[in-house]
Amino acid sequence: MRYLIAHGIRTQCCCLIALAAASAAIAQSSETIAGACGGYETGELHLTIGTTDFSGTSTVHAHWPDYGLFLWRPSIVGESFGAQLRVGRYRTDGSFVHDFPATVVLLDGVGVTQRINIVHRVDLETLEADLLATYELPAGFAVGLGPTASYHTTMNGKVTQNLVEPENARFLNPGGLPTENNGRTLVLRNGEWPNRNKVTFGLTGSLMYTWRIDDWLAIIPEAHARHEFTDFSPDLSRNGLIFGGGLNVALIL
Repeated sequence: MRYLIAHGIRTQCCCLIALAAASAAIAQSSETIAGACGGYETGELHLTIGTTDFSGTSTVHAHWPDYGLFLWRPSIVGESFGAQLRVGRYRTDGSFVHDFPATVVLLDGVGVTQRINIVHRVDLETLEADLLATYELPAGFAVGLGPTASYHTTMNGKVTQNLVEPENARFLNPGGLPTENNGRTLVLRNGEWPNRNKVTFGLTGSLMYTWRIDDWLAIIPEAHARHEFTDFSPDLSRNGLIFGGGLNVALIL
């Protein structure tokens, strides 16, 4: 059974942390830009179970980041080449639905339409780090490119089978599964996602603009795209590019 989960949204908080002491020594005169960041991302997920393909829909609820700090050295080699180490924490949850074809069943001797769906709910909490090489462009713009590593601290899933119609019926439950909604929902799985990868990797490209409000203060909007090379688990993956953006409020040191 395969569920296609499109437009998975998630919210990300970024944190740019200083380079090593050796890098600072290379550029004694380089500015250090430090601050806080929040933002979100959108992408495409695929959930595959078994060998049968089904079309599905998804709704995903985004969360603002729990925290965020950053530190950036824009000029390490020459005037334009720098580096960023961005670290952040985000949480995202989603509900992925597959509707089975309607059937006609007998209820008290009368033919009624029966509709059933399967809902997968996923809840992830992740720590993420981006190590980007940066290059400053004219007019305050800068670009960055580098690897991303994500550590998934929590990855829980809940799978339910739900009786949508008829409203005056409930499931037979010979297996004694946990139920909800007065017997109209069977809980097929609830707990940690099986066979999950705690660490995943990707490649991130970023475009930033530094708006200097004063000699010591700047606002830095940022947009990025990322491709992930590692699946969350054998049955849950993120395909294609992930797009996102954020807003940094920064001190210039």
